[in-house]
Parts: sequence; structure tokens; C-alpha cells
Amino acid sequence: VPSPEDHEPLVIIPCSTINTRSSSTPYSVKAQPDWVEVIHCNEASDTSEIIYRTWEVFNKGGELFTLTDTIVVLRLPMMTAESFVGYMEDTVYCEIEPLEEEGESVKRYAAWKQPLGIHDYEEANSKLGGVAYQLPASVIAAGLINAYAQGENVWEEYLECVILKKVDGTEITIGDIVGEFGGSPFDTDYFEYLADNTNSSQLGYGFLHGIYELGEDPINLAIGVLPPLSYFPYLLLEKGDWVLSENGFYEQVTEDWFYHSSEGSPGDNGNANSPYWFAGGWPSIYGSGDCVRYCDVAEGEFGSCAVRMLV
Repeated sequence: VPSPEDHEPLVIIPCSTINTRSSSTPYSVKAQPDWVEVIHCNEASDTSEIIYRTWEVFNKGGELFTLTDTIVVLRLPMMTAESFVGYMEDTVYCEIEPLEEEGESVKRYAAWKQPLGIHDYEEANSKLGGVAYQLPASVIAAGLINAYAQGENVWEEYLECVILKKVDGTEITIGDIVGEFGGSPFDTDYFEYLADNTNSSQLGYGFLHGIYELGEDPINLAIGVLPPLSYFPYLLLEKGDWVLSENGFYEQVTEDWFYHSSEGSPGDNGNANSPYWFAGGWPSIYGSGDCVRYCDVAEGEFGSCAVRMLV
């Protein structure tokens, strides 16, 4: 685009033999600011923009005269669909390599509320030594069915989801809680952990008493695509434990979760029965989260590895 200094118009004075430029005559020619009209890029036009440049000049009588230059700026060359030899969608000039990237799986969490610390034996440092946290069978079954239907990799990852983080650092996963149907219910890693970390006094209360002394049976799952599985729908939450809550967050078990028998104790309402309402969470998994990217790879300089274009 020429600058005004390089493209100044010649002023012709009527009825005179004098033809001059603005640099040597009082009839000075002045360029006003350009008015630019931008044309959006499209295949139907090779025009980039149109510039309107107005010049002004006064004669000795003070009369104003104007001249407008129209400057058309073109895109050269004009690129249309016919300018390209093939498209990347159907023509490849380099080697395509798959790149596997590990990613976090997508999980959603079913949530439900239940009262904890409502029994007089649910005390932090005596009797049961914790509170009984119940796992609803319908929620557990739905999560297991969803994961198993997505294949072995997703299933294995799902079983590694942590439900409970014990105060001693032990992590209890879904795979620790759920065991194969037909075997001993006490063969699961979680109940082996309980057997090694509870005393005889604790075994005499609540669900531990029902399971170890009264022979309560586990819940059996043999639904749809699932292999036969079984589990006990209870977890023992002790003070300091972290348990999975709604939206995938972990909540710590504190003194407020337990039964209090004396008025004025933390969380007590004076009736020795003020439950702690806990919003439990259980995950459902959707995909492994892994990603495979296909990359058009060129070694060193790009060289011939490019989209070819005909100009």
C-alpha cells in the first residue's frame, strides 16, 4: 500500500499553464486519514481490503476541492479449493504414530445419608470402638455392574478405588470389601484386616457380634453380567479414619460421630442419642481415562512432510 508521500496527486490549475506539486506551490495537497474497509477471507474473493484516501486542496479564493483515491489490496495468489492437492483428511505424507497417554478415569458418586453413633455401644474408646457404616446393596451392585461391563481394564481399576483410609495408614478398596461368592466371607482383605486389628471386646458388639458370633451371612450378588460376588455391607469407622463421602471427597471421623451418654458431651442433645448424619459416597466409573493420540510425525526438518499446495 503506497504511503501518501509516495503517491501524491498532481494539482492542475484551470486556465493556467502552471502545473505544480504541493511541495512547490501554495496550493498544498493534504491527505486525510485513510478509510479502510476490510473484506473477510472467503473463497469467492481475493480482495483483502479497500482503502479510500481523500486529498484536499484550497485555491486562492478559499474554495475546497477533494479527490478520493480507491486502493484495492489483493491476496495473491487467490486460494480456493482447487489450489490444494488433496486434503489432510484423505492424504498423508508422513508416518502416523499412535501415542498412548494415561489419564484419570471419569467417576461419578452415588450419595445417601445415614445416622451414625445412635447405639450406646458406638463409643470411640470402648465397646465397639467405632461406628457402624452400612453400604446399601443397590448402590454397590449398580457400581459393580457398570464397571464390569466395560472390560477387564476398567474393572481392575474400579476394584482399586479407595473407600476407607484407616488411621494407621491402611487403605481399604472396593476389591478389599467384595469377595468371590462361595468362598469364606472372612477371606476378603477387609475382614482379614478386622480380624487382625480388633479385640475380643469389640467383637461382642454390633455387626461384628452378628457376623463373628451369630454367623450372619453376607450379601450375595449374582446379577446380570457380574460374576458371583459377596460382601458384608458394613464398615467399622474408628476415630481418625477418612471415609469416602459425596462428590468423591473424604471426610474424617471425629468425636462428633459417636454416641454420647452424658449431657453436655460433644454433639449431645441431652437425650444420649444425637446421631451424626453422614452423606456416604460410592463411585461409578466411566472409562479408563486413557487416551490414544494419532500424530503425524516428521523426523528432523519438515522437508517433504507437508500439505502440498498448488499456486
